[in-house]
Amino acid sequence: MEEVLDNAVQMRIDIHDGNTGHVFGKSGQVPKYRLYINEELFSERLWKFEPGEYLSEQLFVKKQPGTYRITIESLSEQRFKLRNLRCAYGKAEVVNNEVFKL
Repeated sequence: MEEVLDNAVQMRIDIHDGNTGHVFGKSGQVPKYRLYINEELFSERLWKFEPGEYLSEQLFVKKQPGTYRITIESLSEQRFKLRNLRCAYGKAEVVNNEVFKL
C-alpha cells in the first residue's frame, strides 16, 4: 500500500445523518450525497442510514501544499453532517471537520 500512497495522503471523514432519527425523507427517497474537496467531486453515494449509523469516507489526496475544504451536497431531502476529519496515512494538519492543510 505504501507505493500507492507515496505521492498522496489518505484522509478519512465520517458522514452522519443530519436529520436525527430520520432514515428516509418525506418523499421516501433513500438519502444521496456528493462529497467534494475544494471543487473536485470525490464521491457520490446513495445510503439508507439506520439510527446511530454513519459512513466513513476515505479520500486520497495528491501531496501538494495548500488548504483543502471538504463539502457535502445533499441530492435528496436529507441533511448530512461531517465529523471526525483525520489523516489516516501521511502528514496533514486538520484545521476543523471540513478543512485540512498539506
